[in-house]
Amino acid sequence: MTFARQIHNGVPFPVRIAISSGTVYAGFLGFRQMGTYTVLGNQVNIAARIMRFEKTSGIYATDKVAVNAPGLSKAISARVKGMTDEVDIFKIDGSTAESGGHPYEGRLFGRDEELRMITGLARKTADESIGSVLLVSATAGIGKSHLLWEAGNILETQGFQRIHLRCDDIIRRSFGPFVTFLRGYFQQKKDSSEKDNLAAFRRIFRRVCTDIRDRHPNGAQELERTVSFLSMLLGMDTPGSLYHQVGPEGKQENTITALRELFFSIAQLEPLFMVIDDVQWLDDSSESLVRSMTRNLENIPIVFALAARTHDDGSRIEIPSEKESLVISLEPLQQQTLAELVEDILEGIPGPGLKEFLATHSRMNPFYLRQYAAYLAESDFIEKKNDIIVLSASPDKIPAGIVDLLMARIDRLSGDLKRVAKTASVLGSEFNTRILSSMLSGREVAPLLSSGAKEKLWLSVSEIVYIFQHSLLRETAYSMQLESELVKLHSIAACAIEETYPGDETFFPDLAYHWDKAKDIETACFYLDKVLQAASRSGDIKLGYKCVVKLRELLENQPDRKEQLIGVMIREIQILGIFARCREAAELALRTEELALSTGDRKRYAEAMGMRAWLTSRLGDQKTALDINEKALEIHNELGYLRGIYESTGYLAVIKFMTGHVSEARKLFEKQLRVFEEMKNDESNAKVYNNMAATAVDLTEKQQILEKAIDVAKRHKDKRLHSVSLGNLADVFHKKNQFEEAETAYRKALAIAREIGDRYYISYHSCGLAILKTDKGDYSQAVKMLQEYYETSRDTGIRYGEAEALGFMAIALMKKGELEWALSSFDKSLLILRELDYVHYIYFFQADRARTLYLLGRFSEAEAAVRESNSLIKKQEKPEPIPENDSLLQRIHFEKADTLEEKLSCIRSIQEIISTASDPAGAAIPVHDLWEMIQNAGDDLPEELSPAVLKKELVKILDQAVKEKPTHDIITIRDEIRGNKQ
Repeated sequence: MTFARQIHNGVPFPVRIAISSGTVYAGFLGFRQMGTYTVLGNQVNIAARIMRFEKTSGIYATDKVAVNAPGLSKAISARVKGMTDEVDIFKIDGSTAESGGHPYEGRLFGRDEELRMITGLARKTADESIGSVLLVSATAGIGKSHLLWEAGNILETQGFQRIHLRCDDIIRRSFGPFVTFLRGYFQQKKDSSEKDNLAAFRRIFRRVCTDIRDRHPNGAQELERTVSFLSMLLGMDTPGSLYHQVGPEGKQENTITALRELFFSIAQLEPLFMVIDDVQWLDDSSESLVRSMTRNLENIPIVFALAARTHDDGSRIEIPSEKESLVISLEPLQQQTLAELVEDILEGIPGPGLKEFLATHSRMNPFYLRQYAAYLAESDFIEKKNDIIVLSASPDKIPAGIVDLLMARIDRLSGDLKRVAKTASVLGSEFNTRILSSMLSGREVAPLLSSGAKEKLWLSVSEIVYIFQHSLLRETAYSMQLESELVKLHSIAACAIEETYPGDETFFPDLAYHWDKAKDIETACFYLDKVLQAASRSGDIKLGYKCVVKLRELLENQPDRKEQLIGVMIREIQILGIFARCREAAELALRTEELALSTGDRKRYAEAMGMRAWLTSRLGDQKTALDINEKALEIHNELGYLRGIYESTGYLAVIKFMTGHVSEARKLFEKQLRVFEEMKNDESNAKVYNNMAATAVDLTEKQQILEKAIDVAKRHKDKRLHSVSLGNLADVFHKKNQFEEAETAYRKALAIAREIGDRYYISYHSCGLAILKTDKGDYSQAVKMLQEYYETSRDTGIRYGEAEALGFMAIALMKKGELEWALSSFDKSLLILRELDYVHYIYFFQADRARTLYLLGRFSEAEAAVRESNSLIKKQEKPEPIPENDSLLQRIHFEKADTLEEKLSCIRSIQEIISTASDPAGAAIPVHDLWEMIQNAGDDLPEELSPAVLKKELVKILDQAVKEKPTHDIITIRDEIRGNKQ
């Protein structure tokens, strides 16, 4: 495509080019005396006949080729000679701009080594079919994007596809750069009917699935499953589709899956070079997508090339990928490249004075250098003497800084073009020409846009979208205007969008931004609320959080809108709870209570109070939580507010359960079910049955309640809770040591979670299955599953999920013998758990961390860890001691003991621990500790403590433990003591 455009634009006469894509046969035809090298095949014939069918000059292509090209004409369906079916013919814009790309003036200088590194990495990626990630990091203007553009040009000649995405510095829509690409890829046009756009989408989607079915069958299957999520990104709804069968979280995760599989499918056809420019402005949803795409790149020939500005202190940004990356930190150009670069710009050899001036003022930044050179030429501050270009003006007449220089260049524009530049800057680095025209009172802007392109201010991306050549140009044009002018222009921009695209949800973020900048708080809040609703529907929790925070900030300055403010604060508390930022959420809940009380809104007051009670219980203060929740429930009962009674009863039940009042919790859950029936709504109450199951002491009863939850979820077609209930049932089977039944239930739960694309519960059930694998001794598989759980929790911002995954992964690693990795994972887990005040998990994982430290020979640290674990256990309302903690303490003391008497004391203490253990399985680790201690004690032990005497007794305890809990660890310990260790 690039070559075709170069020919189209580079020859002085009209040309007609036709391109098709597919399998051709290449080789020599004929004899040595009369032969030729040629290509044959159906695609050659199609291209030739398209070229004959079209009579005007231009670039024409079939849909397979045109799919990545912006600025397409409407397809012409034509019958060409020799073809049975009609062929769709597209005319392609001959400009060199790719979607989201940058056609740069002049050559790229001084980056040969970096180009070799990038193209070498890409070729290795293609050869080994293992994806890679690279980051080009530098300050603004240093040439990051130009470098990646040129690398893409080279790679296109070597069989790569190129996709160039650009992030927006102002309006960071969900999946913003990817949606821009999709509109071009699926040939969506603003001026086409919904029917035509849908037809184009379906045609191209079918073709992609057909092309990749053999090479990437799982990808094709996932694309077909998630097609409704792709179409919704483009504003095309399909009633009854999977999109409408899943909750908000499912929508977000399925959208990520759909986009990931689409790009992976494209890469399966030809290696893909995907550039994401200005990644420092990536929106949260796109960041989650990139993190997901770069996680597992086996058999995916794709290069993620990320370009990002450095932080103000010069440090690199953190890229959204855990995969090891090639990092290229671009420095200013070397002095020796200056002469070549200036000659390329000014078409002459620079004299010493000019070189020194440009080197000093540009600091060898390529963008700055080109801007200075252009300014000097425009201002007649240079002249040519004997083919040497010299500076003809005094340096003090030339702006010293790049911002002043850019201002001077913009000031030199004609009045009309300057007005267009300043107006366009309000819309962002990328601007819509229809909106721009409306802002300029409907003026025809095409000639001025063309002039601006010649001045290198901007370039065309598509029929109606232009983009500033560099973000510094936009920022300068914007900053040149007075605050009062900008307020007015933002208001005009908002009105223009409303007039040009009335009711179009895709522009609601723009409208919220512009009305905010226009200081129209009421209208800004209106559109922010619209964006928040859309984010809630789509499951974009991070965008929803940003919206509620901004809404709260705006409404706090509106004393007459307290009622709306309370609603926004409650939504913010809910999102903070999802993120497990419990302390912050509890503080906000208290502020919400005070505000609701001051307005006399007792319903919202009690609602916020109930939420604070739940959060306080999560923070470990159960007594306070109980008091708060009982007050909330009392108010809901007074008001007869059933929803509030239902929620507060559930909170109270959970708090009672967490404080050990199981029977009271059970009664409260039963009451919650009765309130639910009284509410007479059509929701699923499977969640209550799941909670109630936790209160059942008898595992058989627990199983029966969960089976009822499954029936309720099935009846309501609530697949998410069906999956959750099956996972909880699997946990019951696991506790009953019915390992096969547990694995079957986990896999059923996983299958439903995969069907609805609920990535969180896919990984959550994988965690349960991983713990089962750990018990069965399959540590490597357990670690792999837990890593997925950790990554998913990190992507979705669920901190306790991260901590849980890391903790259980550390246990599997410890048992596998990967002690340093295990310790690192324990430390990361505990760091998060302390932040969240999750005391139960802290003492649970700290116990295994202590044993890891002991195995590493770090006895003092191990002892400190054990003591912390025990101290936290004692502070619980119903302490549940961990026998292996006390056993480990004795083992540490044994290692430090100097006399036989001290060693015997340690051995006697462990015997006491074993005899008082509540169950044989809980005694297994102490038994192992005792066995190793007597093995290491030598021949000085009394006869009754000798290995020969104790062996039979210890094996008997372990035989009972195996019956109770036949895990791999306990079986291994027993076999080791028996003497038949495998």
